[in-house]
Amino acid sequence: MVVEAHVDHSGEHVITNIINSGSQIPKDVRQKIFQRFVKGITTRGSESGGTGLGLSIAKWAATLHGGSIHVVDDARGVNFEIVLPMHPHLDHDDMQQLESAE
Repeated sequence: MVVEAHVDHSGEHVITNIINSGSQIPKDVRQKIFQRFVKGITTRGSESGGTGLGLSIAKWAATLHGGSIHVVDDARGVNFEIVLPMHPHLDHDDMQQLESAE
């Protein structure tokens, strides 16, 4: 597994790539795997025992922070790309929650 992170050219987003040397995910399945209880295509003997919630939680968290997660083509293997804003917009209620947590 390889983890890479960098700031995009505009300086407004952090891009993190998590690359696993496993099998590629077919393009027609890529959006479905971010839905709850959906597992990727498995081959015989490759069952992970997962519940199909991990990627949906990752998508929820990224979206909550104003970002996104998706699968990108990469010759090295499966590449999950997470894009998050460098300076997420926090509204007044968010700021109060952060301040009260300190």
